[in-house]
Amino acid sequence: MDTTFLEAMSNFTLIEFFRFLKGKRFEFEDFEESELDLFNELDLLDLLAVKAETSLKTIPLFKRLSLLVFSTLIRHPEVIILDNILDHLDDDACTEVKNVLTDTRNNTTLIISSRFVLRLLDISDLLIVLKNGKISYVGSPEIFVLNNR
Repeated sequence: MDTTFLEAMSNFTLIEFFRFLKGKRFEFEDFEESELDLFNELDLLDLLAVKAETSLKTIPLFKRLSLLVFSTLIRHPEVIILDNILDHLDDDACTEVKNVLTDTRNNTTLIISSRFVLRLLDISDLLIVLKNGKISYVGSPEIFVLNNR
């Protein structure tokens, strides 16, 4: 998932986004129960109350990001790669997105890149740090923090 799509998806209306995702004849009544459950987990149910023609430009960045997460998770991937997804968020939104990712990932492996290593330490099982294009650290986030005080 690339955050540059956040800008591109702003050109869609809500219904256009879901038709792009689920097919051109999609209507909101077509959501499956499991998809509505995920919608609820991602705190997106309020979007079902807005007009289908609502521009995604008017929807807050965090909600658009949650829509991207939804569009990824409904496919039940084994691996999700998130490229700098947290770098463009303020601290509150970053915390919300991390909570969503950890709450909904199930057996999915998340690979998250970021320019801000400290933002990922609390949700990382394995940390790989690059410096000048070369791996400078591989290991647990805890040991990284202890060794780099």
